[in-house]
Amino acid sequence: MSLKTCMILDAPFPPDIRVEKEARSLIRNGYDVHLLCVGEKHESVLVGDIFVHRIVIDRSSIYNRLLHTRPLLNFFHINYWQKKLLDLHYKENFSVFHAHDLTTSPCALLAGKKTNTPVILDLHENFPEAQKAYQSYNKKRLPILSIQTYWLYRLIEKMWISNSYYIITVVKERKNQLVSQGFDESKISILSNTADVNYILKIPLRFELMQRYKEKFVVTYIGGFGVHRGLNTLLKSVTLIKDKINDLRLILVGGSFSEVNNLKILCHRLAIENFVEFVGWTDFQQIPSYIQLSKICIIPHTKSGHTDSTIPHKLFQYMLFEKPVIATDCLPLKRIIQECDCGVIFKSGDPNSLADAILSLYNNPSLLEKLGINGKKAVISKYNWKKSEKTLLNIYKKAITPSS
Repeated sequence: MSLKTCMILDAPFPPDIRVEKEARSLIRNGYDVHLLCVGEKHESVLVGDIFVHRIVIDRSSIYNRLLHTRPLLNFFHINYWQKKLLDLHYKENFSVFHAHDLTTSPCALLAGKKTNTPVILDLHENFPEAQKAYQSYNKKRLPILSIQTYWLYRLIEKMWISNSYYIITVVKERKNQLVSQGFDESKISILSNTADVNYILKIPLRFELMQRYKEKFVVTYIGGFGVHRGLNTLLKSVTLIKDKINDLRLILVGGSFSEVNNLKILCHRLAIENFVEFVGWTDFQQIPSYIQLSKICIIPHTKSGHTDSTIPHKLFQYMLFEKPVIATDCLPLKRIIQECDCGVIFKSGDPNSLADAILSLYNNPSLLEKLGINGKKAVISKYNWKKSEKTLLNIYKKAITPSS
């Protein structure tokens, strides 16, 4: 009989690359994977081989609006999710609860205590630092409130992490932070956002798309468009290089309607509309084609306590397709890029530094090619999901047979 795990995700699914990679690995190795997540209606469906159970967050009533208000602090949120998880557990009898990020940890841990089920806490990001960073961009919020909220989340994080059976982080910088805060190092593993090489390389490339840009010097960014992503800096750097690079084209893939609109306004103000193309959110099946048609790929994230303790999937995807990566001096990005000699680091928030980095590769095609080759070698030899998968399976083995 297959072992069963229930993942909990406080967001819609799909998409979530990390959840998908972990689920595929567990399924390949004999697990039944269930996922409790947010949806537009209450339903249980099969997504690939994942049993997805969607629950509705109806914001039309006061009660349900409370469900997503400060979920770590909110009794309604915790109790609602815990009840749904317990109902599912009594039906399926899970061996493990796998909570994705801190917001799902309370319901998983409380349900785990009631049912004697081990809980794996998978920290996609540093939640207190992420909230601190997001709030710093909110100019209407008083600084003292941001500071108080940050320390409150730190205390709550400590409580939930202390009660988890096992902790997963995405980079060693985050693990080191937790160890320095007194958490048991033996309970913490690093499962990075590495590339699932076999899966990605099987995705067919859109040659008609690549043909469209074959005469362009394409610089590409893929991902979210939030303020902390540093896209303002990227657009400002275009004003410094547009007259120095023949056929320059900046392609931005992702972003919500409002985020894209705000950046388009900035493009107009900077008079660079002819050099920038907004693609919007696209299916992951299109992502390899956009990377492949690029000369350089960018990660302009603003340096903060948040970005100094996480790593984006896009780094390893860029590297896999032999694209040199230009990234900010966020600690994990800087460490990996310098270790692999696969790109150039620029100073966060400095468009002049970014412009210099782009020009340094444009003017040195042999270096551009060398860095790209180095990146792919590093992914094939080290930063790939096949190696990461072993860590995940070992964590599950320990959780299910803790005496081993």
